[in-house]
Amino acid sequence: MNGKTILVIILAIILVLFLILNGARTEVNFIFFQVRTSTAILIFISAIIGFLIGVALPYAMKSKSKAKGKSEKI
Repeated sequence: MNGKTILVIILAIILVLFLILNGARTEVNFIFFQVRTSTAILIFISAIIGFLIGVALPYAMKSKSKAKGKSEKI
């Protein structure tokens, strides 16, 4: 295993422990409604959204720079 894989495994273990330790219910206020849910679920959903943004952002930046390069050539 390389260092990146080990780092991901360690971070996943820390995330799971954090989720287990934060099982209390909390109220989340949105603009028009409120949701009462487990803090662990809230943290997990936030982590997934952050991961998806982190994965998608480099692709968006790369395609934006390609489009900019094509428009400059014209």
